[in-house]
Amino acid sequence: MPRFPRHAGAARGLSDRVFEQLLQKSRTRNGRVHPLHVGDTYLDPLPAARAEAQRTEERPRLHNYAPVQGEPELIDAILEKVQRRSGVALDRACVQVMAGATAGIGVVCSALLEPGDELLLPAPFWPLIRGAARLRGATVVEVPFYTELDRAGVDPVARLAAAITPRTVAIYLNSPHNPTGVVLPPAIVSRLIDLAVAHDLWVLTDEVYEDLWYDQPPESIWTRLELRERVIVTHSVSKAYGLAGARVGFTHGPAEIMQVIRGVQTFYSYCAPRPMQLGAARALREGDEWLANTTMHKMLAAKPEAS
Repeated sequence: MPRFPRHAGAARGLSDRVFEQLLQKSRTRNGRVHPLHVGDTYLDPLPAARAEAQRTEERPRLHNYAPVQGEPELIDAILEKVQRRSGVALDRACVQVMAGATAGIGVVCSALLEPGDELLLPAPFWPLIRGAARLRGATVVEVPFYTELDRAGVDPVARLAAAITPRTVAIYLNSPHNPTGVVLPPAIVSRLIDLAVAHDLWVLTDEVYEDLWYDQPPESIWTRLELRERVIVTHSVSKAYGLAGARVGFTHGPAEIMQVIRGVQTFYSYCAPRPMQLGAARALREGDEWLANTTMHKMLAAKPEAS
């Protein structure tokens, strides 16, 4: 029981310098270094989505609180975007706008995890998910996975299964994956779903990189019918749309748990910034051509020059 000047044990080890070790390592390398660890883009977002494009003379009460669930205009744009991208018509009540995907996943962890619960983390993984779970007093169980998918003689799904205990509550999945870029093959997705169903686990899917791909849009894991009643999905406008500073993301899942998540979110951040929610709505509705052009721009910029 912490008393002055101590702090809660769940906060021990959390830091604002999650990437500091990586930064220090990068500074020792010779030649040009591309800092891809945070996910900021070097491109400005769609003009209509920029902060300066949201004007008070066009948006009455622009700087007031937004509704807890989210700005209706943004929710409309989310429903349209998800339908275009993944072919699924979401129930409006099952969508919750968040103050960025990081906060959204933190809210989901707060709604699902209790002290002593276990979150299964296929590794490597986006590092902030570990802190979000630990802040709830949960234990993270890290299992090598994404780097093992093509390794001869290794069954990474079986390794995950072996790590499940009676305290395991959920598994966190991310495809396209941060940091490896792996897109999970359909056969592996099917086995992971079977695993979640067999052990009665929640599935947390991170769709932040859903719009960054080379050949064709990868399957959205959460669209599998077998998962619908147990999957909670988090999206963002930070990466593909160049709006990392806007702090706008959204989460959706089964209606009953989304009511709980909305209640938790109310006490977490109340709402995402209203001006930036309106900018995000413009990005989702008007940004398809911009997204296609800038994605090609990024691919060309990353392509090695011919010798």
